[in-house]
Amino acid sequence: MNSSRAYKRQSRIITPKELAFPIAVIGAGGIGSWATLALAKMGCSNIAVYDNDIVEEHNLPSQCFSLSSVGMKKVDALQQLIQEMTGVDIHAYPQPFQTYTTTPDVIICAVDSLEQRREIWNILKRPIAPWKLLIDVRMHHNDIRVLLASRGAPFSLDQYERTLDPSRPVDPGKCTERSVIYNTFVCGGMIANFVKKFAKHERVSLSYTIDLATVSIYHA
Repeated sequence: MNSSRAYKRQSRIITPKELAFPIAVIGAGGIGSWATLALAKMGCSNIAVYDNDIVEEHNLPSQCFSLSSVGMKKVDALQQLIQEMTGVDIHAYPQPFQTYTTTPDVIICAVDSLEQRREIWNILKRPIAPWKLLIDVRMHHNDIRVLLASRGAPFSLDQYERTLDPSRPVDPGKCTERSVIYNTFVCGGMIANFVKKFAKHERVSLSYTIDLATVSIYHA
């Protein structure tokens, strides 16, 4: 897309030039697929996506895939779709996030389980890890929780690590176990909003809870 024309209606809010930093999306399912599309649509041009899953038919109602994607690696299908819709060529890695293939400023955690989050955190908390902001979105039916951690705020790292305690699960179910298109859409949009806030150096809270049943948002 031509940046000067395609993004003119959002130019007073955020521009592609401000969003040129590297982003890693871990997980290309209900949360990660829509987040990647939202980021690319917003003007982010340096996106790496990690996932080793294959698109299955039951993924189609709530994830960003087409009928022709069934049987493909999720990252390959997403790469093809986003290229067609936005012109952005994402970096597709059909593997779990085990080490850095790129050096992202922002990492988006969109995996299914607390165990996977702990494995990712054990990589990210190493002193040599270069990231600046972690956005972790957890969803179960009408309940969405967004957690943020910043390298520049050590207390946020401790606070985030406490949410990974297996004795205090956030939710009894798998992260996107009861996903419907409206809640996965919301997650994608929320992630894009926090990436925009990072780019603009806007203040944010470290924890947000969205109850879609009552249309309520709480933050701490």
